[in-house]
Amino acid sequence: MAADHCLPLPLICVCSPKKESVEQITVGTVELDLEKLKRHELESENRKLKRDLNDLRKSLSSENAHLMPPTPGSRPYNTLLAQLNSSNEELEIRKEEVLLLHSHMIRQDAVKRRDSTLGESVKLDPEGPSLSHVDRTTPLGTLDEDGELWRDYEGLKEANRLLESQMQQQRRVHTEEYNKLLDEVERLRKEKEEEQNLLAQSLVLSEDAHIEGHLKHEITRLTRENLELLKQRETQDEAIRKLKEQLEDYVKKVEAYEAAAQPRAIAANIPRKEHEFQGLLEYRVADVSRLLKKGGHR
Repeated sequence: MAADHCLPLPLICVCSPKKESVEQITVGTVELDLEKLKRHELESENRKLKRDLNDLRKSLSSENAHLMPPTPGSRPYNTLLAQLNSSNEELEIRKEEVLLLHSHMIRQDAVKRRDSTLGESVKLDPEGPSLSHVDRTTPLGTLDEDGELWRDYEGLKEANRLLESQMQQQRRVHTEEYNKLLDEVERLRKEKEEEQNLLAQSLVLSEDAHIEGHLKHEITRLTRENLELLKQRETQDEAIRKLKEQLEDYVKKVEAYEAAAQPRAIAANIPRKEHEFQGLLEYRVADVSRLLKKGGHR
């Protein structure tokens, strides 16, 4: 009887790591799904913040804002500036959360693959020792003979480098957009001040002086726009010049490649045996008159 009661004990020790590995795989799958759901939600919020930022930019550059932009220090100006700063801060926070979740999902995927590998090894070797009996002082090389853990570690390092480069690129783009918005606000502020000065002068000066001041304002505005257009044209001309140089280089390379690919024409050299003609040895009687005519011409 005692022997009968002791028989199931090895089976329980063998089956326990199998159940634990299955539970770990299930928990890892659920956590991975939750992280994916959170990531989708954060990406949707990120897109919403970008749309709000574009709407704010359009509202600043619209016709009404061009005619009557908010003055610095006023309540609408401060409200717009506060909304812009809060949107930028929220966008940075969301980007960091998305990057963290993405790296966490990569780690969860690596853990899931490792657990599935361990589960398959337990199924293939049910009589082997359980994970609870593995010596903790065993070197990593003996536990990872196939290099799976090392490959996962290298994959995580590569993913972290990729995420870091993406984050730096997004930060540069965000900084450029933020500087453009600040320049746009500054330009609108200057235009507002000029329009206010023009309006104040129009209330004091006569109609002719008002027309002259308005013309000066328009000339100044058009001159500034022309300078901006000239800068853009110079930039485009420089880009066109570089593209033309690249095109010429490509054409030269193609011509050189075609010239090298064409088979060289080999001159036909057919040897001929030289003959020395000493005279006519035989002729027909009917050709006598014709031969005499040719001899007379000579």
